[in-house]
Amino acid sequence: MKLGGLGLTADATAEVQDIAERVRPDLEKRVGRTFPKYHAVKYATQVVAGLNFFIAVDVGEPKHFHLRVYRNLQGELQLTDFVEKDADAEMEYI
Repeated sequence: MKLGGLGLTADATAEVQDIAERVRPDLEKRVGRTFPKYHAVKYATQVVAGLNFFIAVDVGEPKHFHLRVYRNLQGELQLTDFVEKDADAEMEYI
């Protein structure tokens, strides 16, 4: 992967699901609702001064949420952006 470029999309791992779960309360607060389902399905990463995770999450609705989660060099996580997208949408920078 090129420094600063978005890596290849892959199926979500247990680590990615854990990252998504850790920012779930912030996402639900920001969108003003809770989700009956919350399953990370795919992801990509980007090397910055830390690591950005781009995670597609199936929330049990027709559209998925694509999250950008920043993990700094100390391992702290922050939900930096999100967008609703079609379930078959490609991973891209948000």
